[in-house]
Amino acid sequence: RRPRSGPSCWGPVPTLPRRERCNERCNELDGPAAANCKIAKKLGTNRCKLGGDEEAAPVGASDSKLLNRRLRSFLMRHGAFPEAQRSTAWRQLLALPRDQDAYEALGSRRLGHAQRMASRAQLNSATEHERLVRILSALLSWSPVLAEMPSMTLVARRFAAAFGDEVLAFE
Repeated sequence: RRPRSGPSCWGPVPTLPRRERCNERCNELDGPAAANCKIAKKLGTNRCKLGGDEEAAPVGASDSKLLNRRLRSFLMRHGAFPEAQRSTAWRQLLALPRDQDAYEALGSRRLGHAQRMASRAQLNSATEHERLVRILSALLSWSPVLAEMPSMTLVARRFAAAFGDEVLAFE
C-alpha cells in the first residue's frame, strides 16, 4: 500500500478554540497569530463568532487576508488606528518581517553622518536623539542616497514616533 497523501498526513489542522476559551487562547499565542488575535479583539472583529458547541474554521492565510481587509476598512472609516494598536496594525498591513539581526548589522556603519543629520532635528530628549541616530544610521547604511534627501530626518522622526520600535520604524 502507498501512504495516504494530503493534509491528514501532516497532522491535525489547527482550529480556533470555542467561544468560551477564545480569550485564553489569544493570550497563549505567539508571533503573528497573537498580533492578529489582539488586533481583532481591539477592533471589535473577534474571530470567535461561534454559538453553542460548533468548531471554528481552520486558522490560515484566509484569516490574515480577512484581518487585512478589516484593517483597511477601519483605516478608511476612521483615518487612523488607535495609538495603542497602531504599530501592530501597520505591521500586519505592511507584512513587516521585524528582522532585528539585519537592523543591527546595518546600525553602526554610518554613525557620524547620522549624528550630524539628527543634530539638525529639534528633539525633546537625549533618548529620542539616540533612537533617531540609530534609525538614520541603519537607513543610510542601507541606501546612502537617502542622505541627500533634505527631509530624511523629519521622515525618520515621524516613523519613529508612529511605530515606537526602532526596527519597525526602519522597515
